Amino acid sequence: MKIVTDIGDNSKVTYIENWLSDEEATKLFNFCKGMEWRQERYNAKVLVPRLTAFIADVGVNYRYSGLLHKGEGFTIFWRELLNKLDEDWKTRYHNSILFNCYRNENDSIGLHSDDEPELGENPQVITLSLGETRQLEMQHKTSRSFPGKFGNLYFDLAHGSLFIMEGECQKHWKHGIKKAASPKGMRISLTFRMMKKDETR
Repeated sequence: MKIVTDIGDNSKVTYIENWLSDEEATKLFNFCKGMEWRQERYNAKVLVPRLTAFIADVGVNYRYSGLLHKGEGFTIFWRELLNKLDEDWKTRYHNSILFNCYRNENDSIGLHSDDEPELGENPQVITLSLGETRQLEMQHKTSRSFPGKFGNLYFDLAHGSLFIMEGECQKHWKHGIKKAASPKGMRISLTFRMMKKDETR
């Protein structure tokens, strides 16, 4: 199932259910659980409420909230997944994967935009969800200026699904995953993006 939604302000989101079969998704989920995860601190102070990992081409570095992730290259395993993504979705080339592990209902990510300079203007952001279904919330950045025009949007991201944000999404919208009110199992997300190489490397 593929659902394309125009959310206004030259922004579009697409949800593809079962991009990976249940068997493929479960195999990848179990593989990801064995990765070298780390729990970081925002600006060296506040503990991040989830675990993270990052894989990217050499020279591709990602900075946000005082954190730095450095790309050290892809193994054949991850390169094949990137090739499948780019071929199936007919996308531009992707050179980075940011991994987030939500261990339970208490793990979350606040409302934010993927608008760092290294992502370029109007980046395409693709997220593959594995494990427990969690709800992604989207909030318009200036919704208070347009009462009634934009309401918050909610999407349930299931095991093996893709969620794609395109157009001017990162310019006009924030997205995040709140803590859940009921018990939740582990969810791992893989976010694919094209990033500029770090010229200061």
